[in-house]
Amino acid sequence: MKGLVVELYKRHAIILTDDGLFTKVRNNNYEIGQAIQIIESNKKGSKFITGAASLAAALTITTIGSAAYFTPTDYVSLDVNPSVEYTLNMFDRILDVNAVNEDGESILSGLDMNNMAIGDAVKKTLNELIAEGYLADDPDSGVIITTSNKQIVKAEVLAEELDREVKDYLMDEKNVAAEVKVEAVGSERVQEARELGVTPGKLNLVEELQSSTSGSINRNEWLNMPVKDINKAIKENQKQNNKGKNKGKDKAEEKDDNNKNKDKYRDKDNNKSINPSRDQDNEKDGNKNNGKYKDSSKNNDRNKDKGSSNNNDRNKEKDSNIGKDSNNNKDIDKIKEKDKYKDRDKDKDRDKDKDKDKVRYIYNDKS
Repeated sequence: MKGLVVELYKRHAIILTDDGLFTKVRNNNYEIGQAIQIIESNKKGSKFITGAASLAAALTITTIGSAAYFTPTDYVSLDVNPSVEYTLNMFDRILDVNAVNEDGESILSGLDMNNMAIGDAVKKTLNELIAEGYLADDPDSGVIITTSNKQIVKAEVLAEELDREVKDYLMDEKNVAAEVKVEAVGSERVQEARELGVTPGKLNLVEELQSSTSGSINRNEWLNMPVKDINKAIKENQKQNNKGKNKGKDKAEEKDDNNKNKDKYRDKDNNKSINPSRDQDNEKDGNKNNGKYKDSSKNNDRNKDKGSSNNNDRNKEKDSNIGKDSNNNKDIDKIKEKDKYKDRDKDKDRDKDKDKDKVRYIYNDKS
């Protein structure tokens, strides 16, 4: 919670809070008119200051507090197609609301948001936009919010708070699918957009569209287009760019492969030129090895021929021996046959001799 120092005492200070109440806090060397952050305590105790302190605070607020409360410090814009600007005080309370285009005037015509906290005011505006069909379930629809403060850090803090609140709010809404973008900008950007008759958020979005295409666009024409149409064009351009990047990546990879192959062959050639003697030795060794293989092949052929010749000789010799054995057998048979006839002749001669002896015997007997 924010507060404005309106009265100082020795040990405490009177603070005007952003909800319009007075409270007492410890005095940490504050100065009158200083804006501070107040941490709410869970302890019981009234925020209201009574008696003399309340009267003093009331008198002070008329001089210092009122001037601080109504001093514009922050700027917030909201774009869908209706464009709206909010002017805030140091408590992030609405001091003024303005429409930037005709659609914005239509949306604001029935809304009263003065002195409302900015978070509540933005949600009330979004509720009206949803009722009018501006945030239908469209993947290209979007809500663009920008914040601005003389101190960019404060603008960034407010942007983070609104980003969280708006996303949580839309998440609970049915049939709404809007992309939310919240960013902090400098006061110079706000002035530049106002000179063009648009919000800083719309200007940033159109410049994003320009950067998404390689060609040129009609900026003034696009500044009058709804957020969803600009979002759609940006997405289409990004899709085309991604296709081109993928093609370029494939070509680059193919080129790298070709270069690697070239380098590979170049390295081989370089190795040959750097070590010619080694290449010659390798070549000689290769020739020697080839000669060895040739000699080995010749020896194998000779051995084969020699073995074949030996086998043939052995077979011939074997056949010759077989023939000789056959002839020897025939000779033996002839000899046996001759011996047989000789024995037969001997037997005949023996029989003749017996017959002669017999005749001789008979003759002798007769005589």
